[in-house]
Order: sequence, then structure tokens, then C-alpha cells
Amino acid sequence: MRHVLAITGMIDASAARSVEAAIRGVDPSATINISMPAGLVSVDSQAEAAAFCTAIEARGLVAEPTTRAMTWTPQLLTPDEAAPRGTMAGLIRRALMWGIAWLFITPAIFLVLMLIVREIVPRCGFGLSDAGACGIDLFAVPALAAIPGAIIAFAITFALGKPLVRRGSDDTDGWSTTDGH
Repeated sequence: MRHVLAITGMIDASAARSVEAAIRGVDPSATINISMPAGLVSVDSQAEAAAFCTAIEARGLVAEPTTRAMTWTPQLLTPDEAAPRGTMAGLIRRALMWGIAWLFITPAIFLVLMLIVREIVPRCGFGLSDAGACGIDLFAVPALAAIPGAIIAFAITFALGKPLVRRGSDDTDGWSTTDGH
């Protein structure tokens, strides 16, 4: 029998895993579909909906049977996918790592470009300051490029970070499961 439960308080992957654990505590063989954006859980089980509601409420969330339909269900990331990339702290840590790396990579790239320009353009000298060097300071430009390079790398890494949930594949009736079935 399919039960659809409205869950109040299921706002993150941790709460969704807690709901799944509560349901598995009542019926380990239940098929569970979770939609965090809709706040809905679908359970295919022979157990009664009231038993699932009681188990979920014991974990600090509010659950009640509903007739609302689920159009799709995102799947929670597996523990391997979630660690350390699946958390906001992991995403920030990764973005900071790339930002710091590009803090050093950007000046190196600009230094090489500056040396190439000095070799290609014959009227440029090899001075270490603006004097006789086509108005390009060999060290100031790469140094000034370091901070914007780090900020851009941080922003790109943060923008491309993996979300906490991924959208499940829809089958003919619009349901997908958290256990891959």
C-alpha cells in the first residue's frame, strides 16, 4: 500500500535521512521516495501510515498523511557522493582551496605572459620597472592579478558546487526511489 506523508521540518539532507531511518525502523523493506522541496515522503509498505508518522515524530519532525501528489522525487546523495563535497562546509572548503591555489597560479601566468610580451615586442627592454620596458612593470601586474584571480576561482568553484540532492529519474508514474529501484 502506498502512503504519502507530509513532513514539516524536513529542510535538509540530514532531516531526510532521519525520516528515512524512522521509516526503515518501522518497515525495513519499505520503498521510500522523498521530495524535500515538496516536503513529501511516499512509502510503499504494508504497515499503517500512523506507525510511520509516530516514528517520524519521535525524531522531532511533524508527519501526517496527505492526498497531495508527488510529481518527482530527488534522490539523496550517497555517503560517498556527499563527503566532503555534499555539504555547504565541504563546498566552502573546496572553494577556498581553489581560491588560494589561484592566488599563486594567476601571478605565475601573468609573469609568463609578461616575459613573452617582452620577447616578442622588440622595442621593449628588460628593465625591472617601467623605465624602458614598454610601460609594463614585470612584477606589479602579476601581483595585482593575484587577488582578482583568487576571487574569481572561489566564485566559480562555489557556483559550480554540487547540490545536496540530485533530481531522481522520472519513470512512467513520476516516482523514483532513494534506494535506486
